[in-house]
Amino acid sequence: MATPGRVEELVAENAYKLAEKRFLADDITGALRAARAAQRVFPALPGLANAVAAYEVHAAAAAASRANVGGKWYAILAVGDDSATTSTAISGAAVITHESLKQQYRRLCLVLHPDKNSSAAAEGAFKLLREAWDKLSLLHPPGSAAAPPVSCPPPPATAQPPDWMPRQPGPRRRTMFCSNCRCSFATVVDDGVSGVNCVNCNHWVSTFWQTGRAPPPPQQSSSRFPCPTPCPGCDAKFTGTVSIGKHLLPCRACNKCSLVFVKSPNETYAWIPTPKEKIPCLLAMAVANQEQAEEACRRAEEFFLAGNIASAHRLARRAQRLCPSLPGVANALAAYDVHAAAAAANPGRPNWYAVLGIDQPSSAAAAAAVTRDAIKRQFRRRSLLVHPDKNRSDAADGAFKLLRQACDALADRAPHHHPNAGAAAADTAAQTWWREYWARHPEMAAAASRGRGAAADEEQPTRPQGEPPMVIYCKRCDREFVREPDEFGVTCRWCRRTVRPSWVRRKPSSPTTKAPPPPRPKPEMFPCPGQCPRCGAQFASMVCAGKWHLRCKACSKYTMVDVQGPDMATCSR
Repeated sequence: MATPGRVEELVAENAYKLAEKRFLADDITGALRAARAAQRVFPALPGLANAVAAYEVHAAAAAASRANVGGKWYAILAVGDDSATTSTAISGAAVITHESLKQQYRRLCLVLHPDKNSSAAAEGAFKLLREAWDKLSLLHPPGSAAAPPVSCPPPPATAQPPDWMPRQPGPRRRTMFCSNCRCSFATVVDDGVSGVNCVNCNHWVSTFWQTGRAPPPPQQSSSRFPCPTPCPGCDAKFTGTVSIGKHLLPCRACNKCSLVFVKSPNETYAWIPTPKEKIPCLLAMAVANQEQAEEACRRAEEFFLAGNIASAHRLARRAQRLCPSLPGVANALAAYDVHAAAAAANPGRPNWYAVLGIDQPSSAAAAAAVTRDAIKRQFRRRSLLVHPDKNRSDAADGAFKLLRQACDALADRAPHHHPNAGAAAADTAAQTWWREYWARHPEMAAAASRGRGAAADEEQPTRPQGEPPMVIYCKRCDREFVREPDEFGVTCRWCRRTVRPSWVRRKPSSPTTKAPPPPRPKPEMFPCPGQCPRCGAQFASMVCAGKWHLRCKACSKYTMVDVQGPDMATCSR
């Protein structure tokens, strides 16, 4: 699956291609709008900034020609006019001199020259730039004052007229207010345009209000509403809410996803998308889920700093549900879990079991089953998520302190678990079973004791009497212990295994050992008495009685020779 950054780059590339097609179709306004949209999505796209500058030059020239105003060349060079749209524009309040025009011309040449700009609009924009420089360099010669000669038309005024004065037609800079994201932005629009898209959230903003006027009151009704159209597959009603635009909605009745295009609360269209239509929607939903998860994490931090732990915990769980792979969301949720568990108990008496994430024991036997090793293991597991060195959340420091307190409080009360307690318990259970078995079968117990006594008298010597206790080393647990040895062996007090005493020797080897057989005599070797059946030459190899595969040195052929003795051999081809 593509990453969010790659998705934004693909969207920007498609918008850039659309801008080139619109410019070649003489739709300069649409090309500039598409290029700016691509720049908002992915500003680092190669060649996009230069293409936007070329489109802005063409748009400025077309707008000035359409409005029949005298500041066409100033608009192309983006000097002396607040309606300039390039990022390198000179404010109209600044003094226009020959040096400032030359500096602006050189700056735009680096961007618009066809050798550095691969856009289709680069060549025409560079020609317009040269014409503007030729005209304005004559109006502002070197060493001239700020004002141009009287015979030349002055640049358009930068001061905004009052609201009661009728505005002249043409493009101008206006400050817009977006009611969706509650932010203001500046843009250059024409009087004939009914609205623009917000630069932050891409929401449609009407141009009913102008610069200096108060923004419209916020809408009371929510921008989301229930989907009015049914599922195209089963005619069931969608349960999710939608807004203006395209949505990929799942149907709970038929478990199919449908693509819904919402134009208004009363006008919607729904159809089952093809895989080619479904993949971009899924990628867009993944990007939207990640953005919502990041916003939920940010709000969770704000709620936690404000002391509202329950809301912070709820928002962190929502962020993890929206985007489980978001960096840091699992660590932040673990920290909020600790704080929520500590705050849920009585004030001053937190539930340490809930803080550590261990089930509360219901009885004394269940409490004894929670050993000290289990508590420390759970503390280490949660510390990997909550430690301030691995958790950037503001709740990490307090959560780690709560974990330390919970571990100290529960470890003091929990019983210590011996590492070999299970083996010792198994040995004790086996001894109890055998004791009950011998009690039920006394005749078998007597026979077993007689067999053990006879085996002990036969194999093991008696222990010397009057020996003091000795230090015995156990190879299994690598420990030493002091204990009175018994007659048949010693049991290690650490691992409960039987240790062979030092005075018990291994069973001696049998005195009647068989002598090894004498070595077989080597066979007598002698020259082969046979001759090669092909060339009649004598074999030169040394052989003994038996079958040999010999090679003749005269003809280099191999022959099977059956040797019966030094004077008798049979050859076969």
